[in-house]
Amino acid sequence: MSQEPEEDEGLTGEELPTPGPPVPWFSGDVLASIFFYLFWPALVAAILLSSGLFQWIVPDAGYLIRMVNHKDRENSTQQAMGHIIGPSAKLAEPAMWRLLYARLGLWASVIAAPLSLITIFGLCCWRYGASLASLGFTGSQWPRTVRLGMLGAIILIPTILLFHNAVLEIYGRLVKVPSEEHDLVQLTRVQLLPIEWVFWLVLAIVVAPVLEEVYFRGVVQGYAQANALGGYMVIALAVMLTFALHSESLQTAREASPMDALDAALPIVFILALGLLFLTAREYRPETTLPAIIATSILFAAVHSTWPHPVALFVLSLGLGYLRVRSGSLLAPILVHALFNATSTALYFLWPSP
Repeated sequence: MSQEPEEDEGLTGEELPTPGPPVPWFSGDVLASIFFYLFWPALVAAILLSSGLFQWIVPDAGYLIRMVNHKDRENSTQQAMGHIIGPSAKLAEPAMWRLLYARLGLWASVIAAPLSLITIFGLCCWRYGASLASLGFTGSQWPRTVRLGMLGAIILIPTILLFHNAVLEIYGRLVKVPSEEHDLVQLTRVQLLPIEWVFWLVLAIVVAPVLEEVYFRGVVQGYAQANALGGYMVIALAVMLTFALHSESLQTAREASPMDALDAALPIVFILALGLLFLTAREYRPETTLPAIIATSILFAAVHSTWPHPVALFVLSLGLGYLRVRSGSLLAPILVHALFNATSTALYFLWPSP
């Protein structure tokens, strides 16, 4: 008695989507996307400051404008009070500078997000005449894509969160230096406007997952997969970026305690060690997508410079890269990324760390 094959959107018997994007990204495309990825938020921030709009919304932003203009930057003793952090709290100048800068970045990142997406989509269509589907935005077989995304979320989210907590525990015991806080976490202690809380949630749960997956899984992973030297170029970019982001802490650590020096060096050591992992995959599995996924994940970890968070984020990125290949779509990794950020946000507000 013969048995009919199951018709279950590719889970059994169906031809799977071609792994990886057909868009043959080149080095210039990646550099252009990086430029505009950074350019649009910077432009929006400059407009917000120069137009006076941000100062009108946040009165203490006048201080930020003076700091940007390098006026009284070293001698300023002004305290952050009132609207920026609440009536009873005070922060020294460096903390005030960081909070105002993060608050400006919140506005700029959300407003600039559509411009960044349009630029990447436009580059894809202009350079290659490719559709959004070729970049990974396809609605075909969406039930299967959603199921893969949900399965990935069920496996990845608790695994990464537990692993991250273990890393924080080991890090605290060995280095005995407090872990760094992301700017969004610091902003939760600020007296934000209601619209800024909306921006905060949109940035964490929508903007960041969509933009990062389009860039990392859509552009960078496609580039590393389609070009023989692409992975090496991505690793080189990750190393340079890590040195740039942590150069100031490295210089400061020279005059600090040995533990501070070790803490400052760990991000660079971590990225270099991951580079060896990429070389190993390139040597033994060159015909697979594994080297491209590893290279993309190293860059993904490098741009998230709040140490030691990149350790767990590298592992998360490996899972997201695999979902991109397995599903043939960006929708599955975007779904998992959004659910991961939403879960982390909910846990932070429900059970804040002491």
